[in-house]
Amino acid sequence: MFYNDKKTVKERNRTVLIWLVAGIALIIWIAFTIRVNAAFPNKEIIVCHSGEWIDYSPNIDGVINADVSISPVSCTMYTKDDLQKKYGDYNLCFLSDSLNPEIRYLVFEINIRNNGKEPVNANRLTSYYLYSTPYNGDYNALERITDGTTDINPGETKTFELCTLIREKDAVMINCHERYVKSDVYILLTQYPMERRLVFSISEQE
Repeated sequence: MFYNDKKTVKERNRTVLIWLVAGIALIIWIAFTIRVNAAFPNKEIIVCHSGEWIDYSPNIDGVINADVSISPVSCTMYTKDDLQKKYGDYNLCFLSDSLNPEIRYLVFEINIRNNGKEPVNANRLTSYYLYSTPYNGDYNALERITDGTTDINPGETKTFELCTLIREKDAVMINCHERYVKSDVYILLTQYPMERRLVFSISEQE
């Protein structure tokens, strides 16, 4: 049996090339990580629980300019049938997302107080809010379902309801519903550089 030196050289060159590419990829990843961390340092997280208030002054040209305080009130879980019974007059886009009767929905109730001198449009104010939970990494948009006017006058406090479709299941796939309802869920008012969280405990519709 003869030793194939030529084949060994090819294998050696291929190994060197693989390590070279891996090294370049690692250097690029480190450089981008440093660059991103420098541009976006660790964000500050502010939490607000039921009975507390959080100040919020969004200023987005052409969208919203407001000075408000917001307080979490309640969070109720509904089945699709129960949600339709209570809010049947609303065209809830989330209801058309699935025909699965096991799908669940959360309805959040929040108080908004206008601290400014001009009326605040609640639709615009809440249009960028997100539902989020650390339980399984689920997040979604929110749809306002409160009846009546959308404007909050100066010095006025109004209660609004926001609805979202949720995903209870996680990778464990055991007792997902029971574990989910015991977890906190959030409404995110802002995400970066300051994350403002309204924190809710879930109650189930009886």
